[in-house]
Amino acid sequence: MTEMTRQESQEAIGFSCGWRFSDHWAFDHNSLTELIRELSIPRIKGIVKTDDGWLVINKMQKYLSIEPLKTNQVKDEKNQTGLKMISALSADWDEIERLLINCRSLSVGVDIV
Repeated sequence: MTEMTRQESQEAIGFSCGWRFSDHWAFDHNSLTELIRELSIPRIKGIVKTDDGWLVINKMQKYLSIEPLKTNQVKDEKNQTGLKMISALSADWDEIERLLINCRSLSVGVDIV
């Protein structure tokens, strides 16, 4: 797997875009949290590694839940590292990807558990 892969889809109900991240990819916790809050995409879900540990992200309209992944779940869920965004309207996925890349933490090694 490359550092990041992306898959877009258009269905009758709207548009979606998902990103998968390699084991070497980690986000800056604060930057990613702020980005997720600010994006106008109504549905965002995923499991990501950050400089503060693993997070489960679930955004539905104005409801946002960002919770730490329990230690016993990390081993099972690490292979599912990624984000998926769903919107009724088309979105600028290239720009959102650029924003995600800007949230990357460069100070994190691969050993976050």
